[in-house]
Amino acid sequence: MTGGMWDDDTRLRPEQTVELTVAGLGPVAALVLRTVPGAAELAPAVVPGVPPGRYLAGRRCRTPAGAGTLLAAPRPDGSVRDDVVHLVLDPVAAAAPRYAGGAAAYTAVRPHAPERQRRASERIVLERPVLVVPTRTGNGWIDARTADLSAGGAALVDVPSLRAGDRLRLLLELGPGALLDGGGEVVHRDGDGRAGVRLDRLSARDRAVLDRYLRARQAAALAELRALA
Repeated sequence: MTGGMWDDDTRLRPEQTVELTVAGLGPVAALVLRTVPGAAELAPAVVPGVPPGRYLAGRRCRTPAGAGTLLAAPRPDGSVRDDVVHLVLDPVAAAAPRYAGGAAAYTAVRPHAPERQRRASERIVLERPVLVVPTRTGNGWIDARTADLSAGGAALVDVPSLRAGDRLRLLLELGPGALLDGGGEVVHRDGDGRAGVRLDRLSARDRAVLDRYLRARQAAALAELRALA
């Protein structure tokens, strides 16, 4: 999962030095270490007047790719790094280059009619990298993977730190130009680092992205079955 969501003139690239306009601090130079759809890992410049990474956490900023929030980058042991911060772009900023003209404010998912709900909630096997941003910790993202996906939720693996009830932001690239950026809640988890997430806050654009992807996968599976008949 690298790049892939910004137009060429605004896209953040590894090894690129960018200027962040950080709330309460002003301009801060940072080196882009890596990028994923909707987010980037940055190394702020070590200069007088710029605090270490942990003190940038929670601050709003503007970047060449849009507005976002800086989050602390945790180590595997849970401590916070001073040399690196995570940038997570706002949903509107993340979606604008690919989906111009569409508002991306989160809205609650409307319930489907019973028959449509039954069909739409059928899960498909999908093993794909996903960016998970928990709101509980205030730290940066978790690199995880999906195990399956439906219109109503997803199963995640490699997320041992999540708890039932945690609110999350998920960024999942479903194909070229198809970034799913939505909110959800962990409804269950097990001891193997797996968690079930209910997608309950999607914009109209993200709902359309998800529905199109699921319909395409279901149509492809049906065509394959017919070819074998």
